[in-house]
Amino acid sequence: MDKNLLGLLGIGVVAYLFLKKKEDETVAIVSNTTLPTGEPTLPPIEPTPTTLPIFGCTDPQGINFNSAANFDDGSCAYTVTMPVEGCMDSSAANFDSAANFEADGSCQYPPAQVLGCTDPQGTNFNSAANSDDGSCQYPPAQVLGCTDPQGTNFNSAANFDDGSCQYPPAQVLGCTDPQGTNFNSAANFDDGSCQYPPAQVLGCPNPLSDNYDPLANVDDGSCIGPFNVLPSLIPGCMDANANNYSPIAQYDDGSCQYPPAQVIGCTDPLAENFNPSATIGCSNTSPILTPYLGGNTPVTGGNTPVSGGNTPATSSGGLSSGFNGGQFMFGNY
Repeated sequence: MDKNLLGLLGIGVVAYLFLKKKEDETVAIVSNTTLPTGEPTLPPIEPTPTTLPIFGCTDPQGINFNSAANFDDGSCAYTVTMPVEGCMDSSAANFDSAANFEADGSCQYPPAQVLGCTDPQGTNFNSAANSDDGSCQYPPAQVLGCTDPQGTNFNSAANFDDGSCQYPPAQVLGCTDPQGTNFNSAANFDDGSCQYPPAQVLGCPNPLSDNYDPLANVDDGSCIGPFNVLPSLIPGCMDANANNYSPIAQYDDGSCQYPPAQVIGCTDPLAENFNPSATIGCSNTSPILTPYLGGNTPVTGGNTPVSGGNTPATSSGGLSSGFNGGQFMFGNY
């Protein structure tokens, strides 16, 4: 036991004994005293209760606090708590519930809240935001297709071009009418250049016949005349420009055949407007308009044009005929 405590206890015992002795002496004196005769006798004096001292720790904060003690003997003992340094502010980011000592400036607080989209995949991602507010937006699902409005397979719903665009072929000018004499099967755009044979005119196209019709371009077998009474005349094509020209023919029987009409166009295969049906390039000598004599028989007088209207023209074969309604044929005859 602590020496100090033993000392205090010893002092208490001595005091108790001292007071007890005094109490006993006082009672004895009073009890033995005799008052004068005739005087009332005083009642005995009751001893005054004396509260004995109870030594102990009277501090409730002491770990050895004694609620019955009425005299603090200095024995109180206290729990010594070791200091635990830390942030004691519960609103701080580094709050330490075990801390009992806070150094100035040790608490750390989160930055101010910045709302926004915190998902990097969002189209409205905000790198400065530290609190996602559910506002993230995302691109639509990928739709593959042709995104070029110029493509023939343009897809207005596509949002990603997959290289599938198809385009119309390069424009090729020419006559797209199969009825035209210069029909171009390779042409995909009609340039208005179509040429057509003259309308059929039935009759006798033989100039030696009595009923020769200069406007006829189809022999209907109606010819009559000298060739019937002069069977020795040799028929044939008397036009030197015809493919089947016969130098021994004595009369033209309308059998002349001519090369197809020449087609003006681009003859360069490397050009965008190349026309495989063209026979004369645009840069070549301009074609000469050659009139027809009564249908399919062109004038044979070289490049000499007809002098207008239905004025007869003289051919190299010595025959004359009228120009049939201004019908021309492209060609370098």
